[in-house]
Amino acid sequence: MPPSPEMQFISDVLSLSLKPDNFQIEENILPVGQTKWDEFMPLVKRHRVGGLLFYWVRKLKLKNSLPPHIFKCLKHVYESFADIWEDHREIIKKILMRFHESEIEIVLLKGAQLGRTDYPNFSLRPMEDIDLLVKGSNKLRIINLMLEMGFNLYHTGETCDKFFIRNKQTGKPIFIEIHSDLQVPIRLDKSFSVDMDEFWNGTQMEYFDGFPFRQLHPTYNLIYLCTHLGEHHFSRLIWAYDIALLIHRHGEEIDWETLTDLCPRMKIRSPLYYSFSLCQELFQIPIPEIVLKDLSPSWWKRRIGHFLMRRNLQRPERSRVNRLTQFLIKMFLVDNWMEAILWFLFPTREWIKQYYSIHGTYEIYPYYLFHPILYLIKAIRAPQR
Repeated sequence: MPPSPEMQFISDVLSLSLKPDNFQIEENILPVGQTKWDEFMPLVKRHRVGGLLFYWVRKLKLKNSLPPHIFKCLKHVYESFADIWEDHREIIKKILMRFHESEIEIVLLKGAQLGRTDYPNFSLRPMEDIDLLVKGSNKLRIINLMLEMGFNLYHTGETCDKFFIRNKQTGKPIFIEIHSDLQVPIRLDKSFSVDMDEFWNGTQMEYFDGFPFRQLHPTYNLIYLCTHLGEHHFSRLIWAYDIALLIHRHGEEIDWETLTDLCPRMKIRSPLYYSFSLCQELFQIPIPEIVLKDLSPSWWKRRIGHFLMRRNLQRPERSRVNRLTQFLIKMFLVDNWMEAILWFLFPTREWIKQYYSIHGTYEIYPYYLFHPILYLIKAIRAPQR
């Protein structure tokens, strides 16, 4: 499935942002004439790239490629992101300061880290929530610290505690997720098998407005960002751009040999292959051919997988067809189908209890008979609007 002119326009501009020295380009190389501008902005907003596009359209002097009202819309998105980021920035500083005083190490993940270290401007990497990683042994202590700082705990789980705090001016909640692991044990697909000690040992010290934090080594950060993109069905361009930007800025630090050795052990060959090939296609980012070859699934799995992922990326509307597409993508991301099928048919009792919210012991057993049907119905049915 070839990209739409709207998607092609977006990816072309973002590709140019990764070129050496952002060399001057000719505006006529962009697919301006074919672009349906009434479909352009909904796509931009869905993929969270409005502020980023405005920044690079202006920096690359491509303003004349856009209708004036589209440029104005992008400017509005850019300015609104800048306001939101300031709120996030203050919260991150508050948490880092308190955790540093309490001698608790903390890793910034995804947008919280990338916006600070890799994007040209903090506000160019929008965040729906702030993701942090801590060591599991500090769980109760961290919950108490967050409550003392005025955060509200609204969900606690085995590997993630979720908090929110309301903006004093707007009253809108800002969400914070504090992870103690990069995988969720109560997940039907157990394909992501992480050695957290290995991830922690590779972290590097950085500073956020004077406060220390740790960030994943580029090799492990790349693994994490690719699996995150796959976990969300390759549905947002900003997450793919995260990967391309990381490779662009830290390519020399990435240990590609270690990465390809880790993938079979972590059972993540497919998520990384599809993420790399997608970024290569969208942003012309260089990926070592030997890496793609080592990670590549079979020919037919590649073709079908690429079709599903391109479709989901270009048609972000919520529908029953898209739910089916996302379910199929999940299947194509599994490295070992036999292992996945056995786990699907015979999940653990803990998984049954949490997924179906069962409290009694004897109520579990009927679900072993009906679980495959119930799970498929829930996975494919149209979401509530």
